This record gives sequence, structure tokens and C-alpha cells, in this order.
Amino acid sequence: MPEASFPERVYHYTTAAGLMGILKSGTVWASHPGFMNDTRESMRGLALAKERLDEALAEDYGKFAHAHGKWGHWLRQDQMFVACFCAAPDLLAMWRGYAPDNGVSLGFSSAPLQAATGAQLRKVLYDESQFQDSVTEVLDAAKADSPELKGERLCARLFELAFLLKDPAWAEEQEWRLLSPQRRARAASELQFRQGRFGLVPYFPLSLGETGSLRDLDPSLMVGPGAFQEQFSESLSWFLPSVGVPAASVALSVGLRPS
Repeated sequence: MPEASFPERVYHYTTAAGLMGILKSGTVWASHPGFMNDTRESMRGLALAKERLDEALAEDYGKFAHAHGKWGHWLRQDQMFVACFCAAPDLLAMWRGYAPDNGVSLGFSSAPLQAATGAQLRKVLYDESQFQDSVTEVLDAAKADSPELKGERLCARLFELAFLLKDPAWAEEQEWRLLSPQRRARAASELQFRQGRFGLVPYFPLSLGETGSLRDLDPSLMVGPGAFQEQFSESLSWFLPSVGVPAASVALSVGLRPS
């Protein structure tokens, strides 16, 4: 299935505390989607993927029987974790929702980010018909005997797609996600937790590379709208060299509304 072309850069909106955590630890957090803004979104994607797999089985039992039989087992053994980014560095909706009052957007080059974390960077789909088209491409490729889409590998691709469907109400966020599937056995022993809207949010830290290698990701920073924007920018010029990020990479938001 052809993937959407990467934007050259993607941006993570966060608070000052979040920024320090990312740059000091050299990690970003991939959280469980069931504890994020729309707790129903992944359930809808998984249900639609299963419906389409049922239909494919009815049409061609021989091609899809193995994957269909493995689907329930796949859901029992795997969980998905996601780290969220935006295609735009200065988006009012993102400042309001995720980085209010002098938050930051932390930008990285997309391809090195994917390579460093070992996760798949994928575009979120806000249109259900677009999601269905993507599922159709996967099933058609499997029907054509694509070696990458047999049995459990087909389950893996449908599982991935299920976590890219999001309600159209969130479309202005222009989201891209790093997808990191994890086996439940590993999750039970290595999960970490942070405070969130619904209590505790389980997450996995994804490494941004070896210590001191953040430069490889070409990081940039934009300070969001706020009363102390210039002072925050000045403080960053002191902090950033200590974590190997050039202070010259800081810009100030102009508070533009989405076009």
C-alpha cells in the first residue's frame, strides 16, 4: 500500500516541562490510544477493519482464512502505542489544546525521527471513506498474493491502519503518528505511566537515538503565544546547549490562525 508522503518535518506541541523531559531523556512518549482525547477512536477503526476482513473471507476463503483466524489472537497479544505530531509548526488549535501560555512546538526531520525511534510515522485519517480506501488497498494486495501481506502480516497492517482513523472534529490538528505496537507480555513488565485527563496514561518511551545525537534529527523550537514569550525564548538559549541543541533553532510564534 503506498504511504502518504512524509512532510519534511513534524512538530510535537508540549509544555516547558514536557520539552525538558524530552530533551533531557532523549525520548518521546508513545501513549496508549485508549487513554487519549477520543477514547473511542481506536475501537471504531478496529471494528471497521474486522468487518472488512469478514467480508474478504466470505469472498475468498482460501486467501483470507489464515489471517481471519489469527485476528482475535493478534488483538490479544498486541497493543498499539502512539506518539503524536503535527504537520504545522505554528497552529492556533494546537497551542490552545496542548501547549497553552508559552508552550513550545518541537520540530524534527521526519525521516531521521522514524529511523531513530524504530516506529512507523503515519498520517492520521479523518475521513472514514479514505480509511476504507486504505483498507481496500491492503486487502487487494493480499488477494494478489503480496508476500508482505500473508497471514499475520496482513493482521499487522490492518491493526496499524485501525489506529490512524480519527473523528473529523480533530482534522484541524493535521496529525501524524509514530506507531509502536508492543506485545502485551512486554507491556506488562516495561510500561511506564504519566498523569493524564482520565487518570494514569500507560506509555512506552521511544528513544531519539544515542546520547548527544539529537542534532541528527535537526531539532527546532517555536515558543508559543504567551505573556512572557521573549523571556521564555531567552531562557531556552541557556538550556538548549546543555542538551546538544543549537540555541539558534528557536523562533517565536506569530499566533497565526489556521488557513
